[in-house]
Amino acid sequence: MAMPDLMLKAFVKYVIIPNVAINKRNAANLDELEYLFDTELYEERFVVERTNETNAKHRLGLHYLAFSVILLRKVDRWHKKI
Repeated sequence: MAMPDLMLKAFVKYVIIPNVAINKRNAANLDELEYLFDTELYEERFVVERTNETNAKHRLGLHYLAFSVILLRKVDRWHKKI
């Protein structure tokens, strides 16, 4: 069974309505495709995902800063021993 078939069965079983924009370049017949698409919800989802990505970048920067502080402390201790 193909992955899309499994996903569609799960969507039906758990009453999940996907809100994914269809790629108009690869769709054979757009008229035959019946789906619900909420543009406002899609844009809000995009904003949330972009925010999460930005937060992850900031978190990584904070990790680098913390590692730098730890390294500088160790170097300072090592330098004082000499």
